[in-house]
Amino acid sequence: MESSLSKNRPVSDPASETSSRHQEFGSNRLLVGNSIWNLVGDTLPLLVGVIAVPLTIRGLGTDKFGVLMTSWMLAGYLSLLDLGLGKALTKHAAEAMGKSQMDAVPKLFWTALHLCLLLGIASAIIFASACPWVVYHGLTVPVALRSQTENALYLIAVCLPVLVCGSCLRGFLAAFQRFDLLNKIKIPLSVFSFVAPVLVLHFTPNLAVIMSVLLAGRLLAALVELFICLNVAPGLRVVLLPNRRYVRPLFSFGAWITVSTVLNPLLVYSDRFLIGALLSMTDVTHYCAPMEMIARLVILPGAIAQVTFPALSYSLAKDPERATMLFERANKYILGFMFPVIVFAVAFAPELMRLWLGKSFAGASAQVTQFLSISALLTGLTYVPASLMQAAGRPDIFATVVLIEGPFYLPLMWVMIRLFGIDGAAFTYLIRSAVNAAICLVYAHRMLHTPREALRRTALAIVAAIGVLVLIVALKGNPFLRAVFASGMLFAFGWSVWTLFLNVEERGLIASRISAARQAIFS
Repeated sequence: MESSLSKNRPVSDPASETSSRHQEFGSNRLLVGNSIWNLVGDTLPLLVGVIAVPLTIRGLGTDKFGVLMTSWMLAGYLSLLDLGLGKALTKHAAEAMGKSQMDAVPKLFWTALHLCLLLGIASAIIFASACPWVVYHGLTVPVALRSQTENALYLIAVCLPVLVCGSCLRGFLAAFQRFDLLNKIKIPLSVFSFVAPVLVLHFTPNLAVIMSVLLAGRLLAALVELFICLNVAPGLRVVLLPNRRYVRPLFSFGAWITVSTVLNPLLVYSDRFLIGALLSMTDVTHYCAPMEMIARLVILPGAIAQVTFPALSYSLAKDPERATMLFERANKYILGFMFPVIVFAVAFAPELMRLWLGKSFAGASAQVTQFLSISALLTGLTYVPASLMQAAGRPDIFATVVLIEGPFYLPLMWVMIRLFGIDGAAFTYLIRSAVNAAICLVYAHRMLHTPREALRRTALAIVAAIGVLVLIVALKGNPFLRAVFASGMLFAFGWSVWTLFLNVEERGLIASRISAARQAIFS
């Protein structure tokens, strides 16, 4: 029997607290805050890796390091065997909260977690049975390292169920907009993944021992994630059996996510293989070096899209007008932040490549860098529309686009490489990025039922931005002329964003932030 004290004690309502948190997602504070957390989580470990990776290579040697990285990459890819259930849980849990169906959240969580556990166990059995083939036939492993490599792969197989379940736990925290907690786990884990091999090398260079330490970090992170899930949503503390009602929606959504996750990287990386087959490995190097640098430019739209996806899932169920506002605001941020960076990369591609990799690279890779930089802007503009499609329960749209464009993209890439070399490969990649951006933006505006005028305004802004970048590419000669033209275009872009694209509330917020920063600096 409850005491009178406990009866009168105010009880916090997790559902109302969660609803309040999601409702304020439309504010710049939470959108920017969560995006910054994601940016820090993606970039800070890379800075540690710049120092740690050379030390690991020096301690292990190139052969052992290659085997370690390949094994660790396998662990990362095998964790994707959740078949998209982690992202499906994010979408359906956020949607349930948007519909105020809080009783469905624990059922969704435990159903998805049980399914992930079963998939992880099945994957572990299959992978463990395949380990000898992978070591002795699948990979070119030096004879002296085969025993250590096989033991390391067996360790991955043992831990695979937990690795697969980890995507489900992270997906649930994303639904609750707890990107702060996610990155407080991700940052130490990522840093640990770089630092641990260096520390273990002081005791032993055995690959199996290093892998066991790395996997121990993953297992500990999964336990922390489970503990946080139980605290964020206390209703999860009662373990539930899988609910048949949610199995099909979760698998149906996750299946299309899996199609995109598997096929899209194959198309993205096909250019490297075709260049290697049709040209030379030197051309592969001249192409991949700028590609790896340019790939870092989409970290920002990726960070924003991760934050926007659960918010859109919630808002489409709760308040479609808020979803439209979130969509437009996220795209404004991506275009506003990326365009100046892309203008700089395109305008000074020859100088940047010469400074970074030398004169020979500048001559071979300058135009590749320019085409790939423009592609990065267009790719960044597909992130939020793709998230909107998924939030609206239509992940099949982007997956279908990938399926359809493959038979056209690969032959075109082959022809362009044969005719124009690596410049042709980069230009073909640019064409695919433009097609994807156009399709995603058109579908997104149709889903939101925005006026055609809004779609035309968005299309005009993107076409104008791409036109400016193409003009800069055409100015191959005088770097001073390129610098003057780029500066003028950036000034025009800044004026257009401030006067045409930002509303009164957003301009006031930016002005107040600048004023606060000025006071903090000069006070």
